[in-house]
Amino acid sequence: MKNTVFILLMMPLLNLNILSQTLSKMGENYMKQYKLSVEKLKQMNSDSPKIKGELANADRLVKSIQKSDPAYDVSYLVKELNVYRGDEKNQLSNNGKTYLKEVEKRFDVLQNIDPTNKTYQDELILAKRNIEYLSKSDPNYDLSGLNEKLADFNNKLKIGKAKNDETRKNKEGLDSKLQEFLETSLESTYSKQTVADNKIEIEKFKNDFSAYIQNSLVNDASSKSTLQKIEMEWNSSIDIETLESYKNSVKSTTNETYAESCYDQINLIEIKWSLLKKAFPASEILAQAVNKIKESEQFEGGKEGVIKMVKANKLEETKKTRMTPCVNSNESLKEEIKTALKESKHCKGRIIIKINILRSDWAIQRHELTGKILGRAIDFEAALKNTDGSCVVLKSPWFHQNYNGSGYGKGYVEHGDVTDIICENVNK
Repeated sequence: MKNTVFILLMMPLLNLNILSQTLSKMGENYMKQYKLSVEKLKQMNSDSPKIKGELANADRLVKSIQKSDPAYDVSYLVKELNVYRGDEKNQLSNNGKTYLKEVEKRFDVLQNIDPTNKTYQDELILAKRNIEYLSKSDPNYDLSGLNEKLADFNNKLKIGKAKNDETRKNKEGLDSKLQEFLETSLESTYSKQTVADNKIEIEKFKNDFSAYIQNSLVNDASSKSTLQKIEMEWNSSIDIETLESYKNSVKSTTNETYAESCYDQINLIEIKWSLLKKAFPASEILAQAVNKIKESEQFEGGKEGVIKMVKANKLEETKKTRMTPCVNSNESLKEEIKTALKESKHCKGRIIIKINILRSDWAIQRHELTGKILGRAIDFEAALKNTDGSCVVLKSPWFHQNYNGSGYGKGYVEHGDVTDIICENVNK
């Protein structure tokens, strides 16, 4: 609801004329059938007697797509089918077919992504890169259809960026008008230290707040229209549910940083409602919401009490921690892993006391496009002893070896998270 209102406020100032390349439901159905037909063509030999019939079927589906969605550009589908017609100009090598398939995959993704989304730009770069690969591997192949489609997607990206810039400028203008009011309210209600400790969260709150409170709030904090908007759209029950979610997370987590973040979010929700009450002291609805939030469960001892609770949770979790059983007893491999582990960041100031290999064989890693072997890896766990005598388990690391064309090189350890374990439980 918050985002909807903000968009409505900004809508007169935005240019939303972004070209649509989506298909109707009937068009989508034809497209699915078309893709199945192309997959069949890819599996056929060039001299197969079935190619002609399948090509006719694919051509029929392209025409059906064009008929159901006249505005949809089917030129790239026509170019795709030319690969299978025996036209020398459109014959592709095996690598070329792989690159073309990647381009088609990226185009399919781009059809369904908002151009203002960062993923859109990433997918566009991948599509362009694979078209370049295709051009180098098959210089005679006609790329005009693919390049036209790429240009269309590029145009959408430019329009999307312009829309984002327009939105940001208008939002910054609205925020600046509320900045002084918000900062004065925050500093008068809470200490400067509290404001400093929650700077990032408070900035986010200001952005949300500015989407709802219009210019009238700066000049007249009792504006009836603004008050009615806030009373209707700021739902205290949602924030109360959010509070309960954060508090339950704090009670169960063993991560101190996460617990502190949840605790700060809890404080921020309480700050928000106190600010609203301060801005509109006559509102009974807001007063009731603030009272409900204050009635929700509080943590004894503030942030220090929260950290104490998390440490107790961590101790209980440590008592339950065990190593994953070993499934590969290859002692020479264990020695290789041990040597590599000693050189890793995980082993600084620690002694290796046990290694469990968790796979019976290596996982071979290959290049996504060419299928060439890049390396191999095997996952394991390691029990380590700290200088103070306590123990930890390195969970989910990989022992990795790169492939040099004729064999595998020196191994190294990557990834892995350290978890506390009671030393007596290492062999259980």
